[in-house]
Amino acid sequence: MKWLKYTQCESWLAPIRINPETRALTLPQRTSDVNLRLPRDPVQISYLAADLVEWFGFDSELLLWLTHWVVGVPGHIALMNMIRCGAGEMADIVDSPGAIIDKASRNDVDMTSGLLLLFITFNWECYLLGDQKEEYIYIGDGYLVLSTPERKKADATLQLASKYNLERILGFPGAPQP
Repeated sequence: MKWLKYTQCESWLAPIRINPETRALTLPQRTSDVNLRLPRDPVQISYLAADLVEWFGFDSELLLWLTHWVVGVPGHIALMNMIRCGAGEMADIVDSPGAIIDKASRNDVDMTSGLLLLFITFNWECYLLGDQKEEYIYIGDGYLVLSTPERKKADATLQLASKYNLERILGFPGAPQP
C-alpha cells in the first residue's frame, strides 16, 4: 500500500474531477447503481469490507480515497495515524488522503479490508476506485453505493447485497453527485 499526497491522487484520478471543498469526486450515476444501507454489526462489516475489495475483479490497482473524517473523536484520528505510520506514512490525512492498493499483494488487500472496516465503523466517507476508473464504491453516512457500467456485474452486486441482507435504498439522496 502506498499513500499518496493530494496532488498525486488528482493525477491518478484524472480525468475525474474533485470538488475542492468537499473532496467529493465527479462520477457518473448510472441506473444500475446499487445503493445500500450499511450493516451495523462489526463482524458482518468485516466480511463485507473484504468482499468489497474483491468486488473489483480484474482491476490490478485500486485507489482508496478518503474524503471526510469526523474529528470529534480524537481516538479515531490517533488510531488512523498509528496505522498509517506503521505502513510507513508520516504525513497526516489532510495531506495524504489516498492510498494505492496493489490487488496482487495479499497484505494490501487485507489492509484495505481493515481500513474499510474502520471507515464504516467511524462513519467516515471514502471512495474505492478501480484502475480502469469505470467502477467505484462510495461509503458514507451509513450507506454504500456500488457503481458499474456492466449490467451483469450490477446483478452480481445485488447478490452481494442479498448475502449480507442489506436494505436497498431507491432514489438515494446521499449518492455522489455529478
